[in-house]
Order: sequence, then C-alpha cells, then structure tokens
Amino acid sequence: MARALFFQEDYFFKSSAVDENTDYDLIQPVMWDCQELYIQDILGSPLYNAIKDEIVTNGGTLTTAKYVTLVDDYVAPCLLNYVLMDSQVTMLYKMRNKSVLTDRSDYSDPIDFNEHKYIVDNYRIKAEQYAEKIERYLCANQS
Repeated sequence: MARALFFQEDYFFKSSAVDENTDYDLIQPVMWDCQELYIQDILGSPLYNAIKDEIVTNGGTLTTAKYVTLVDDYVAPCLLNYVLMDSQVTMLYKMRNKSVLTDRSDYSDPIDFNEHKYIVDNYRIKAEQYAEKIERYLCANQS
C-alpha cells in the first residue's frame, strides 16, 4: 500500500521553524501517524480515503479543485501543527540498540521537560484551532 502524504518536504520546511538540516526521514513516519490519527477523524474516512486515493493515483499530487483547496488551505496547516506537536518526542529522544538517548552538542543542550511540554502544548492548541477551521469549512461546503 502506497502512503499518500498530504504535504511534501518543501512545504514542511518552508512553513515551519524546523531547521532544514533536520532529517525529513524522521518526520515522515510522524506525519503518517498524524494523518491517520488526527486528520482522518476530522475529515471522516470516506473523504480522507478519497483524497489519499487521488494522491496515490496522480503520483503524489491532487488535481480535483475542491480537494486542492481543502488540503492546501485547511488540512496542510492543521497537519503541520500536529506533526510539529508529535515530532517533539522523536526529535528529542533517539532509540538506539542499548538505550533511549537524547543528543547533546558542543553548542547546545536539550530542553528540560517543562519547556518540552510547553512546546508540545503550543502546537496542540494551534492544530486544534486549524481542525476547527476544517470542520467549519466542511460544514459550509458539504457538496
């Protein structure tokens, strides 16, 4: 089964404060989970699957105008904030063969738990606000 991601790497880096040196391969599984766990519930399975099927059928792009508007203007910003929320753990902690670790460099230190929780909560609030915008858009555009 092909995974139809609702936005691509370019959108992720241009629309967020994430440094472009970040490995996007670490982000994609989080994005997939966020689509399946959050976006599918917001859109409903029939609409979600129709959008996914069109992305797969068209080689990674949408062509139906109503889907393009919905995804580009409403779903992508919501999904982005859910990805930023959920990726915090992935980015802070790394699973290695001997332990779960957090990286430290010569020029920076990882944040503490309270700072981490604040960032996660900040992205959650934004994502939920975008989710409400999607719901209002879908109610106003039921056709």
